[in-house]
Amino acid sequence: IDNIEVATGAVLSKIEGRRSRVLLEITDTGSSKIDENSVVLQVDGQTVPADVSKADGVVRIEYTPTPPFVSGSVHAYVIQASDEGGAPVTFEGSFDVPVPVLPEDPLPGPDGVDGAFGVRYIWGGGTFSNISNVVDALQAFEAGTWEGVALDFAHPYINHGDGNGLFPEDDSYPEEVEGDEEGLWNDEDFAQLSKGTIRVPESGEYTFGVQTDDGFALRIFGAEFGKVQGNGQLDPGNTNTMAHPGTTGNSSTRGTVTLARGDYDVEFVWYERGGGDFGELYVAKGAFDGDADTDTWQLLGRPADGETAFVTLVGSPLVLPEITNFRLEGARLAISFRTPDADVAHELQQSADLVVWESTTVEELIDLGGGFTRLFDFPKNANNDMYYRVAVLPPPALFADDFENGVGEWIAETEAGETAWELGTPNAGGLTAAASGTNAWGTAIAGNYGPGSVISLRSPVIDLTGIGRPKLSFNYFVDTTEEVEGGQLRFLDEAGGELFTRQEIYSGKTESWTPFALTIPREARDQKIVIEFRFLSDGEDEGRAGLYLDDVVVDR
Repeated sequence: IDNIEVATGAVLSKIEGRRSRVLLEITDTGSSKIDENSVVLQVDGQTVPADVSKADGVVRIEYTPTPPFVSGSVHAYVIQASDEGGAPVTFEGSFDVPVPVLPEDPLPGPDGVDGAFGVRYIWGGGTFSNISNVVDALQAFEAGTWEGVALDFAHPYINHGDGNGLFPEDDSYPEEVEGDEEGLWNDEDFAQLSKGTIRVPESGEYTFGVQTDDGFALRIFGAEFGKVQGNGQLDPGNTNTMAHPGTTGNSSTRGTVTLARGDYDVEFVWYERGGGDFGELYVAKGAFDGDADTDTWQLLGRPADGETAFVTLVGSPLVLPEITNFRLEGARLAISFRTPDADVAHELQQSADLVVWESTTVEELIDLGGGFTRLFDFPKNANNDMYYRVAVLPPPALFADDFENGVGEWIAETEAGETAWELGTPNAGGLTAAASGTNAWGTAIAGNYGPGSVISLRSPVIDLTGIGRPKLSFNYFVDTTEEVEGGQLRFLDEAGGELFTRQEIYSGKTESWTPFALTIPREARDQKIVIEFRFLSDGEDEGRAGLYLDDVVVDR
């Protein structure tokens, strides 16, 4: 857009028209300055409410159209204002609303399941050289007019192809794809669509990374990418999407987004058009520039051994409550809502920009009858331009103990040797604090383990009946000889019988507290279990600290 010189010494320096937001900026360039209080905005011949602010010589004008504009539409604008001396000034013109890379409705394909994406491979009916070709093919298959092949699968993460990218140990394609009965499969011309729902356990900034050969589009419904860098770009038609629509040797793109705790539907589509094939989707907690901190990345859905996933894949999003009434009485607000689940926890959240959401302190949650209709009553925020929503919180952990309340129902036993499990503040092997709080379990809390030890620490009984894929996580510190001594994780039935023993032991030396997580094995699911931590040492007195445990959690 060309800058427009005006007599006041100001220029219209920016026009940004999107479906849900219009942004215009006027920059002072001379001695006569624009009076921001005089600004009036017209769009399509109608005066519209706009937020106007000024900083560092730039007048910023923002307008939120209701309903949102139609993609591809063209709109006329007129800005009328005056300078600080009262001289009038007018800017006028038009702006186009960009067409997004992906259609506004979700793409047709299999939904995700708990712990995995729903994935559709499509090939054999035409050449892919742009994301628009892929969208056309997916819609044609849905309409029954696709002449090629499409097959659906579930993948716990996306890292496929010929070994390139940030995570080189790629998975092969499914046998049914590579062994296509119609003989149409070609790993030089195909597309892959992945759909799932991610659960964000902690509000904050997250960076999503993509590397593909060739193009891709990544969409997170209900979110907005604030910064996109690399070979791809922010989709000008919809800021919940970053993309590299055309062909490339490596799309290598990263986008940072601020997410509130909760569930978000995700679509990731990429295609291959000759010259090598790989596609991967990964994530890190925090905002990262360039190639910095690559050791923190996780394949979305697949953390490294011993790590906790930044976000997890869940089968379906939590159903949001329906707000039925919003009432302002003096300095107080009352929000009534109807919940689909009376047994889950609810939270009122507020936002000034519909991007960053924060918990709101409420004095009372009132049951209006039958458990399904509730009322939040709370003091109004001083900011009148505030948005509110009711969130359903993820279900509480099936079991959680940070050991700050003492031994509880944990049972510590010594079967051989003179070493014993002790609860307290560690002080051995360079470890001087618990992972959280002040208490942790350790093999002699402030000393070294002895030779010939066999000791066990057993949890209370944990009921996993009806739970599909429960997950165990904890923090540990270990200081032992390699492989021949260390900790062992076992799952027992309610009576103490062995259900499953993890073969790998915790041995060697960690620098500090280390997180560990795993999905509880199938042999121990859908029943009442006991988690046992065993520690074993050989006949030599090694003078080492042993094994320490904290923050044991079992999630559904």
